[in-house]
Amino acid sequence: MSEICFLVLHVNDILLATNDKGLLYDVKQSLSKNFDMNDITNVRKMSLKGKKMQQLPYASIVGSLMHAQVCTRPDIVFDAGMLRRYHSNPSLVHCRVVKKVMRCLKGTKDYMLIYKLTNNLEVVGYSNSNFAGCVDSRK
Repeated sequence: MSEICFLVLHVNDILLATNDKGLLYDVKQSLSKNFDMNDITNVRKMSLKGKKMQQLPYASIVGSLMHAQVCTRPDIVFDAGMLRRYHSNPSLVHCRVVKKVMRCLKGTKDYMLIYKLTNNLEVVGYSNSNFAGCVDSRK
């Protein structure tokens, strides 16, 4: 197996990665002779998966959002649908989004649609969910 050493620089930080501890020691010694530097600590291994969400019952909250969007809050359909995609492996980012949606719901809880009884009912808009149903125009 051949020796290889990766040197990653970012501003004033250096990350060394190698498959040989002897080579790692030699590279550190060479850099220390030529530059004023300290070997502070080992790098922690990071998982590519999101952090576990034991403190927050993510799936339960997203389920409640799904119920709310079906029954009373159609304005959060998109948000609830996007959050549902990550219920099996939520990260802290998803937790923050859930909190943001909950704050939005709290801030708009008194907003409502009001339908008034009137004899002068005029249809202002019409929508049909039949996409490309007309064979001639595909509209």
